[in-house]
Amino acid sequence: MPSGRIRPLLASTGFRIGLLQALLMMLAMVAAATAAWITTRELAVQDLRARITVEAEAIGQEATHEGLAAAAEAVAARAERPGALEYRLLGADGKRLAGDLEVPALVSGWAEFNSTASEVDGDRHVRMLVLTSDLGGGGRLSVGDDVARGTVMRDAIFRAFAIWGLVALVNGLAASIWLTRRALRRMDVVVATLAAAGQGDLAARTGFARQNGDDIDQLARGVDDMLDRVGGLVGALRRVSADVAHELRTPLTHLRQRPDQAAAATDAAARADALVLADADLGRTVRMFDAMLRLAELDAGLGRSRFAPFDLGEVVERVADAYRPDIEASGRQLSVATNGTAPIRGDADLVAQLLANLLDNAIKYTHAAARITITVAASPHEIGLVVADDGPGVVPDALATLAQPFRRGRASTGAAGSGLGLAIVDAVARLHGASCRFEAGNPGLVVRLAFPAVAA
Repeated sequence: MPSGRIRPLLASTGFRIGLLQALLMMLAMVAAATAAWITTRELAVQDLRARITVEAEAIGQEATHEGLAAAAEAVAARAERPGALEYRLLGADGKRLAGDLEVPALVSGWAEFNSTASEVDGDRHVRMLVLTSDLGGGGRLSVGDDVARGTVMRDAIFRAFAIWGLVALVNGLAASIWLTRRALRRMDVVVATLAAAGQGDLAARTGFARQNGDDIDQLARGVDDMLDRVGGLVGALRRVSADVAHELRTPLTHLRQRPDQAAAATDAAARADALVLADADLGRTVRMFDAMLRLAELDAGLGRSRFAPFDLGEVVERVADAYRPDIEASGRQLSVATNGTAPIRGDADLVAQLLANLLDNAIKYTHAAARITITVAASPHEIGLVVADDGPGVVPDALATLAQPFRRGRASTGAAGSGLGLAIVDAVARLHGASCRFEAGNPGLVVRLAFPAVAA
């Protein structure tokens, strides 16, 4: 594997976790092998003790009933059997009668000691377990065996654990390397996608995110969703920038022409008219910039620090009372319906501006005899605000884009506007956690808002 791939592999969290799991598995197998080794050794020693005891009792009974000579013959016969124990039988005078077991002096009862066994290829050090007991007639019998002979199974189990532990470690490392390299390849795609987006390619996507995939799929899906959102925001920014340039071009062009018109005027009245028009163009430009700044503040979430509970119905009544004289003077009708209290939490001044924008919009884009209605409806979970008119309305295709800056519906009256009023309405609604929908009224336009209700 190239060194350029080894370093990221070793540095990856997945590989480290896999390595840790393999080591923990290895430690668990070592612990299990150690426990098995200790347990099987104890069992082997217990089994050897039982066998030695049976042999010693049998030879002891032989010596008691038949004498030491018969016991010596029994020892010699037993020593010839395959897998036999080792024996030593001493007479009353201390001389060896049978067996070749070497036992240290002064040993009595159970004893465990190191000894040397002679073999063809040399002496072998062994660990002997021996039972020494006195027999009838003054004899002395020692029966024992190498402890290691009874622990063959123990050693086999330990070796099996060691081998399979090593196999598990190797397999764990191999699986960890494979999974980590696979994850790194997918992460490389995510990193490359982010790098491409950073270079301006907002169409770049990971392309492998599955709906119910693993954590990397979730990360990739999050990156794709983020890039979709960024692409939409950048597209909206470009569109708004183009719209701003388009909207400002006319008043700025007029503003540039007004001084020339004033200079070319032949009388004071004409010069005064040119200056008045210049002031109007300048005022329109300033109002547009003010609206854009206000919209930017709302989109940034500014103003939540001023949130407090208030009655939406009271705000609606106050704004309606302020607009009613102008609306009725224009020949239009305004009706308000509020049923009881409608408590919401927010900025009362911003909500008043929202309603004022809707009324301004209704005045601009309806005929002189139009009817404008405002309805407030309270329910346990939400407070509804509906502003409707029976004017010409908007074309159906424009309903989905009315909340976008500088988007307009059908203005049958020819009234001019900045195109930011409904965008501010939508921004105020979003700031308050409210939904805002624009619907065709057949005739007219219906704006439906739903604010979260709060306890009165």
